[in-house]
Amino acid sequence: MPFFLRSGPQLGTGDGTVLEPLELPVDYAVLLLLPAGEHKRSTADVYAAFDARGGAAGYSEARSRAALGARPRRAAAQPRRAPPPNDLASSPLAERLRAEGAFRADVSGAGPVVYGLFDEAEDAERADAALRGLGEMWITRPAWYR
Repeated sequence: MPFFLRSGPQLGTGDGTVLEPLELPVDYAVLLLLPAGEHKRSTADVYAAFDARGGAAGYSEARSRAALGARPRRAAAQPRRAPPPNDLASSPLAERLRAEGAFRADVSGAGPVVYGLFDEAEDAERADAALRGLGEMWITRPAWYR
C-alpha cells in the first residue's frame, strides 16, 4: 500500500513497500529553502550518484534501528534525537540552517529543497531573515491527520 494512503508518518523498509507507523513529535516549525538557481536533478541521476559512491552499503538493519530510535517524543528538558541523514543528496545550506538553530536540517529527498526543523516558529523566522537572498523560503508546521 502506498505510504500516502495511510495516515501519519510511516517508515518504509526493504524496497519501500513494507510500512511501519512512526510516532513522531509534531511540535516544531519547518523552514523550507529552495536555493536560487537550483533545479531538480532526475531521479536516475541522483540514484546513479548514490550507487557510484557505494551509498547502498549504509542501508542496513542498523540504519532502520537508528531511524526507529529517533522517534520517541522528547521530554521538555531533553534534546531531540534526529533521524539518520539523507544518503541521497547533501547541501552546504543544511549546515547553514543548523548554524541558525535548526535541530535537524537536510536535503528533502533528492533535492534541491533543503529543510530545517526548529523548536519555535520564531527561530525559523530568524533563520529566514538571516538567510534571505539564498532562495525562496517558506515556514510551516507539520500536520498529521488520523
